[in-house]
Amino acid sequence: MKYKKKGFTLVEIMIVIMIIGLLAAISYPSYRKSRDKARRTVCINNLRIIQNSAERYLMENVGVTEIDLLDLTDYFSKNTGPTCPASGNYSITVIDDSSTVTCDFGDGHVN
Repeated sequence: MKYKKKGFTLVEIMIVIMIIGLLAAISYPSYRKSRDKARRTVCINNLRIIQNSAERYLMENVGVTEIDLLDLTDYFSKNTGPTCPASGNYSITVIDDSSTVTCDFGDGHVN
């Protein structure tokens, strides 16, 4: 009687799983770096949007010394302000009729 071998042995399956795990471990740092770069890019773009809105607000409301993001809702599309992709907080500082917008995400961004 002939014995026909079908399927994979446990050792072969373990080797395949080990190779997949090794490839995942090698690629994860690259994935994380790309994700952080994308978050940083979105955050900087949001800072530009808030900065432009704050400048328009200051031109229309001369003499304002403090701006909150809620003051700028009329200047955003759909009346909702941008949110930081990494749950950071945006803050606006007004100095002499100009504004500076910052985010406390990571090492901080300024526009």
